[in-house]
Amino acid sequence: MQSPARVKAILFDVYGTLLNPLSIEAQVSQFVPTNSLQFVTLWRAKQLEYSWLLSLMNRYESFWQVTHRALTYTCRRLNVALTSTQSQQLLDCWTQVAPFDDVLAGLAVLQAKNIRLGVLSNGNPAMLEAGLTNGGIRPYLNPVLSVETARIFKPSPRVYDLALPHFGPDPAKIGFVSSNSWDAIGATALGFQVCWLNRSDNVLDELGFVPTYQVTNFAQVVEIYVKSKD
Repeated sequence: MQSPARVKAILFDVYGTLLNPLSIEAQVSQFVPTNSLQFVTLWRAKQLEYSWLLSLMNRYESFWQVTHRALTYTCRRLNVALTSTQSQQLLDCWTQVAPFDDVLAGLAVLQAKNIRLGVLSNGNPAMLEAGLTNGGIRPYLNPVLSVETARIFKPSPRVYDLALPHFGPDPAKIGFVSSNSWDAIGATALGFQVCWLNRSDNVLDELGFVPTYQVTNFAQVVEIYVKSKD
């Protein structure tokens, strides 16, 4: 692991990095008891795919609406019949996504080092506020930056540009952490000091950019940025 450079702040992706989308499987299993993991996995995949397609089409809908559309597709694809009430209950799961087990303690360590922490997420503001608050990590994070300001989804450069008014014009002074390879690459392309949190032992996408750091758990993220502070 190379020696870390100093940064003014660290921005985190939210879903898949701080909050674990698979944690909603327990709620989903109440309505989809036989293949709840498959359901959640497909729902998450379509959620991301629709955000990319909308961006390519130069159209924008809130991530909440994208999540709703992805739910409708998943139900059709897996032949799951839900009432409108049940659909709303499943959508509301996205305000109750649990943090990964290593996140809360890690954020506390970084905050104790007086490192400014924030998020840059596809989530719309209401969705983020509810999810981060219910997950118990909102007090550690400011600013909470949403793609809704740019009205396009990651990995558009316009999204990563949202950080610059808060932390200055040099993206190399901004740390960025994401578990999503495509997100880590998008931030790397803009010049951020990026840490790819590769929780699932994935292979980096071949798009010509390599993040500054690659780690497998949040404790290693903390180690990198604590060293950059000390």
